[in-house]
Amino acid sequence: MYFSTRIFICVLFVFILSIACSDKEKTKTTEDSFLSFIEHTPSTFLSGKITLDNLLNDLEYQDIPKLNTLLKSEVSTLSKGFDIKQSIYFTIDSLFQANGTPSGVYLFLPVKQKDSLCDKFSSLGYLVEPGTTSNFITGNNLSGRIDAHTAIIHLSKFASKETINKAYTHSLKPRKNLISTNKNNTAISIRLHMENMQRMLDAHYLDRLGSQREELLSLYKNSYITGDFTFKNGSLNGDIDFDFSVALKKRLFFNDNAPAALNSISQSDFVSGMGLSINPYKTDAFLTDFYPNLLSRLTEENLMMQLALMSLGNKPFSNITKGELALAYHHQTIPTCFIQLGEKADLIKKTISPYLNQSPIPNITFNGDLLTNTIPKNVTNTLQAGFYYTYQSKNDKTIRSIENPLKFLDAIESITFLLHNQGGNITIKGKKTNDGLLHQISMMYVKNIEELVSVL
Repeated sequence: MYFSTRIFICVLFVFILSIACSDKEKTKTTEDSFLSFIEHTPSTFLSGKITLDNLLNDLEYQDIPKLNTLLKSEVSTLSKGFDIKQSIYFTIDSLFQANGTPSGVYLFLPVKQKDSLCDKFSSLGYLVEPGTTSNFITGNNLSGRIDAHTAIIHLSKFASKETINKAYTHSLKPRKNLISTNKNNTAISIRLHMENMQRMLDAHYLDRLGSQREELLSLYKNSYITGDFTFKNGSLNGDIDFDFSVALKKRLFFNDNAPAALNSISQSDFVSGMGLSINPYKTDAFLTDFYPNLLSRLTEENLMMQLALMSLGNKPFSNITKGELALAYHHQTIPTCFIQLGEKADLIKKTISPYLNQSPIPNITFNGDLLTNTIPKNVTNTLQAGFYYTYQSKNDKTIRSIENPLKFLDAIESITFLLHNQGGNITIKGKKTNDGLLHQISMMYVKNIEELVSVL
């Protein structure tokens, strides 16, 4: 009797556990649907998530009267339909158009109230078709399917009920060893699929032998670039990680420690500066093996650059430099340069020397195998990166109009971008540490528009 009771309890426990697991499977989360979709969509080359609430908190639109009037009602309406505190997931699996916008995007939204979200789409002019468990949304360049937990939206000129049904089917399939690389507590996270991106480029842009194509795809297999971006203390901080295959890591060409010479430029009163420290031989080998026509295509509209490139042969980087380059601009007009010349140093010096006095770069000269107009002295700090870019607004005297695409720089204190073989980071600092970065940029634009209107 005692033995039978134990068997009954075990069977009951297993039954309850199976019911619990079954219920859990039925309430698949938005992230589950997103991950299942990208697993079954080989063309996806960029994906990620955006937490709208984090962006709105940094924007602080309530303290900007003009924006508050525009956004308050919209945010209130949207927050009824989906949870703005949870992440909105996205994928891009198609080409970019001539204007830089993607030709196709899928969005995965966490639904709070299905009817409210449907009403919002209906108010925007989209057709809402009710279904048994899901509602369909169709309209100009958009299709969607909304159920009780997740909304899947397709933004594309090819969007249709068929494309959204296909996406919905993919999102229902079980995941297979797919782990999300997106970290928590971020405003924006991205994940670039190297293999899929290269397939897209090969199909439409780059000419390459079949053997080169297959070798590069094999090198990029299971390789990703991930980025996590947060807003804090008036800044945008981004961590970039190269989650690469072992084979790809062996081909990377940045030096681990950039020479002190590169840091010399960052210590002067420049507006913007760039430093690069590479292994030129590995760089040449990578380009020759996988991107043989890249440099010629980048310079095809400049005859002088094409002729210079031809003179460097099939080893352009190792012929022109030993791997150390730096360039900085002062007041956007006067550049400072530093180049450690490579194997063809003698030829370069012989060719350039007669024209040094005509150079727009003042005081440029050769110091041994260095082409420079600034000689580093007593520099002890080194950059722990292969690529370095920085911008300092305090030295920028440019007056920009409101239509200038770089107008946002008027609200920026500095931009610093570091890159090395493991990844890197980017930091964009606003001029105030107590206000959000988006808030500062928005305030600047609103103030400029008000001044412009008052003049008119």
